[in-house]
Amino acid sequence: MIYSFCLLKPDCVDRQLVERCLQMIADQGLEIIMQDRRSLNLAEARLFYYQCRSEHYYDDLCRHITSGDCHGIIVSGRRAVDRLNSLVGINEPQLNLPGTIRSLGQDIAHNLAHSSENFDQFFREAIIFFSKDRVISLF
Repeated sequence: MIYSFCLLKPDCVDRQLVERCLQMIADQGLEIIMQDRRSLNLAEARLFYYQCRSEHYYDDLCRHITSGDCHGIIVSGRRAVDRLNSLVGINEPQLNLPGTIRSLGQDIAHNLAHSSENFDQFFREAIIFFSKDRVISLF
């Protein structure tokens, strides 16, 4: 089984869009096999966005992701990474087609969600949010 990870960011939680996003994921035929809601601390945020550390917006990403609760989700299904990425959409909400999660976002800084780009990124991000033991239990 192939897994992927989605993080619904604090703006998604604050705007009470979590249930709508979970339904969108289920409607795509992806099975939600693990989920939890919690805040990330700054150290976790820096690890989570490690790949963006040299970007000018890195500190803003970390500040936003630690501004409130996030809702983490692990999904499973055939081609889960690609299917989840298509559902989440591109970074800029106004450039998304209707029906993507990010099409509900307000702007690039408040685009509601993040999804892993590949299996390695899934594993790294999922253990930051859930824990290594919980993620390894899937295998």
